[in-house]
Amino acid sequence: GEESEAGDILGRMSLTNLQAGHWVYDVYAVIVWIVVFTTQRLIFRTMRVFIDPDEHDGEDGLRERWLKEMPHPRSNTVLVESIPDEYRTDAHLKDIFEKTLGADTVEKAYIVRRIGGLKALIQERDRNHQEREEAHFRQRKREESGSSRRAHGGGQGGGSAAALLRTIDKYDREIERLDLRIREERSSINAAAAGLLPGQQEVLSDAGFVTFKHRRHMEICQPLRLTADDETMKISPPPDPADVIYEDLYQNHLGQYASLFGYGLVVTVFLGYLPLVLCLSTVTDVEKLKEKSSYIRRIADERPYLVYVYDGVVQSIILNFIMNLVPGILSAIFSNFMVLKSKNAWQLSLQRWYTYFLFIFVLLATTIGSSLESTTEDILQHPLSVVYLLADTMPLASHFYLKYIILQWPSVMSIILRPVVFTRFILRSAFHDEEKARKNSEPENQNSNGMGARSAGLTLIFVVALVFCSIMPVILLL
Repeated sequence: GEESEAGDILGRMSLTNLQAGHWVYDVYAVIVWIVVFTTQRLIFRTMRVFIDPDEHDGEDGLRERWLKEMPHPRSNTVLVESIPDEYRTDAHLKDIFEKTLGADTVEKAYIVRRIGGLKALIQERDRNHQEREEAHFRQRKREESGSSRRAHGGGQGGGSAAALLRTIDKYDREIERLDLRIREERSSINAAAAGLLPGQQEVLSDAGFVTFKHRRHMEICQPLRLTADDETMKISPPPDPADVIYEDLYQNHLGQYASLFGYGLVVTVFLGYLPLVLCLSTVTDVEKLKEKSSYIRRIADERPYLVYVYDGVVQSIILNFIMNLVPGILSAIFSNFMVLKSKNAWQLSLQRWYTYFLFIFVLLATTIGSSLESTTEDILQHPLSVVYLLADTMPLASHFYLKYIILQWPSVMSIILRPVVFTRFILRSAFHDEEKARKNSEPENQNSNGMGARSAGLTLIFVVALVFCSIMPVILLL
């Protein structure tokens, strides 16, 4: 072909090197549909492996096995939300389920409490526990080094040892004081919840958990309607006990309005990022910069290698940096305005919305070009023109995505090697034993390094490879 520039080896292997009407385009159309059908087949096959026992030689599917191995009490428990005021006690919640399913079917019913200052007391006690463990660790290290020095005829240095003992004693007294305050606070909360003290409605939320004696009762009650109003007594499977975000259950009655405001903020972030990404494509375009600045034009003419480095790396790095800010912004919106009830739901929402952002701003931004207004006007006047727009612009962007995927290698390596967690472990090993240091080193920042953001980033890489594998097959080697 004659479309690629001289010396552009990659361009010779791309569709951009073919003239319009070339017979290879017919083959290309067939290859595109092969990719589509193969991808769809693999997706459905994976779902069958997840659900269908026949895919496991008669054994349980992965989902069925997960359900059967779910531990008690989660396996026998349901989450009840929007509980009316008249049922908002442990006894009344238990009573309404036993009236429906039969006597002696409920093992325990529990209304979620607003614990107020109890959480801060527990966190302070845990902090003192950790500092006491560090002091104990330093004491053991000192005793070991002292034994070694005595074996070689050295001294012991008792002054610092006495200071460590005083520090440990101080933490012991503080932990004992906090334990007493925590017991008192728990007693006050439980007394208020039982109506023995004023403030029952302030303590009890409108969400609760009901644990049944047999799992069949849990399965039976999930589709039941216990009140005439669909918006009350909503029953659903519970999250993992260690995964529940209790603060979201406290404010469940305000969740609908807060979520609407949260979605509005997400749209605002989207609209704010759109001109930012479009400006990026203009600022990082060497040819446009040369037209606007004689200094840049002179540098480009004198040092052409800088142009190749800038054009090949800078745009991808800046775009990657800008998009890496999105998970933190979305996480702040979700944690403050969305009612997600569990950390897994939080990560799933983050993955979903971050994937949308990546697809639009990284994968499809090339179709918009430098003029958002003219492109939007063309699409509104001729909606089907978006297909031709994609066909015209995506092949031209194949080189950019080759560079983009190469620059994702460090991110993938970071996901696999977890250098931040490893560094924390090394630093904390100086103050804790190995097991304690490992526990204190995890998890990493769940905004940018959690399962949601990592899954969205990897999804983008796979989709880019699927989209461009037929345009530029060499991308599959990356």
